[in-house]
Amino acid sequence: RVPSLAAVRLFDIYRGAPLAPGEQSLAVRLRFQPTERSLTDEELDGAMAAVRAALQAAVGGRFRE
Repeated sequence: RVPSLAAVRLFDIYRGAPLAPGEQSLAVRLRFQPTERSLTDEELDGAMAAVRAALQAAVGGRFRE
């Protein structure tokens, strides 16, 4: 569970070059919504690391930014 993560939305799936056959690229939008204050850079970095770890454990693959 990631604190302050209010929504996750898949908005694009890409298949084709330069990806290998059977690979796909997924694009997601994350919305963080703390209730009492803005997140610090460190808190956001930690939340993103937790999201990446959870996705890696669930579906594998690799990440690009």
